[in-house]
Amino acid sequence: MTISDVLVQNSTLSLPLANVYTIMTNEVGPFGSIDMRFVPCPLEAKEAMRNILSILRSVLAQGGNETQSAFDSISNPTSIMLPVPKAWSDANFQALGGSPLCPEVPFGSGMPIVKGIGSLMSWDRQCAAIFLVANMGATKEILLVATVLAQLSHASPDAIAQTCGRIPSNVAICVSFLTPIVAFVGSYMAPQLPTQGITSSTIQKATAAVQALNINLVQFGQLDAASPVTLYRINVLDPTEGDFAYFGWIFLMDWARGYREAVTLAGDSGTLTVLTDHLNPIQLEVNLAQAPTMMAVYLRNTVLFITVAMIVMASVMLAYIVSSRGHFEVSNLYQLQRVGAFVWVGRPLVLVRSLTAVALLST
Repeated sequence: MTISDVLVQNSTLSLPLANVYTIMTNEVGPFGSIDMRFVPCPLEAKEAMRNILSILRSVLAQGGNETQSAFDSISNPTSIMLPVPKAWSDANFQALGGSPLCPEVPFGSGMPIVKGIGSLMSWDRQCAAIFLVANMGATKEILLVATVLAQLSHASPDAIAQTCGRIPSNVAICVSFLTPIVAFVGSYMAPQLPTQGITSSTIQKATAAVQALNINLVQFGQLDAASPVTLYRINVLDPTEGDFAYFGWIFLMDWARGYREAVTLAGDSGTLTVLTDHLNPIQLEVNLAQAPTMMAVYLRNTVLFITVAMIVMASVMLAYIVSSRGHFEVSNLYQLQRVGAFVWVGRPLVLVRSLTAVALLST
């Protein structure tokens, strides 16, 4: 009995398997035999991104009103950014999803691939019965850095049009936002690039380092309703997809910044490395009570409480001595620390500890 049989018996899997799961079983391996490993971003790529981003921020900080106005005029068209590799748009298949963890949507619920890539593998998005497009999550800074990495700093109008051809559903809008981006990079950033070691050789090394990892964008689709579901995969920086390089670097910038992951699925039949969907960051408020530095505050307040309590008891004792005109048992003065500290300091602390224990046990 295999692990897959056990998963079927305990109802983790149901037969027959969805077409996506059958494809993954054939391409990678049966369920229960697949290892998942996170792939780190290459150092060459991260250094290039960091240096270009540093140049951009330096230009904005040191530039005048003209530089800032040029930057402000750049639009952020994330909502219409639906890039598709040329090989996929030429195939013109019906996209049914892009996650190997989710079954495909019905053919009628799919979408032509020219309208956008389907949602990729993700662990914060549930599998859906309708087609959802992949999130880009690009910012102005990412768009500018990707322009340099795709070597579009001095791109001609024809080169811009070819790049925007990878967004078949919004070519004109793409040209309208990419043209000022290229102009900004060429005018303000390009002269500063060599000072940070950003040359064609540096970019080529970063590109080669990423290509060597064979990180893929994947889609499951059908050519028509009668054809079988097929796995379509392509390297994010495929050398034959030069026009898609700009958008590929946008995906990879998210990976370097921690908003995506590259995951290798290794099984008995093969290996597949995929890029995940955009992961929304989780924002949680820091509980100051759990900060290590708060221990000093607790101890200080404890010392203050003990000190104030002992001063109050000593003051009461002194007032009693004065009121009794010195008629008291001198040896009782030595009981201040023993009786007073235990009763007026120890017992309140014991009460606090007891209430804390009750609160913890009741939750």
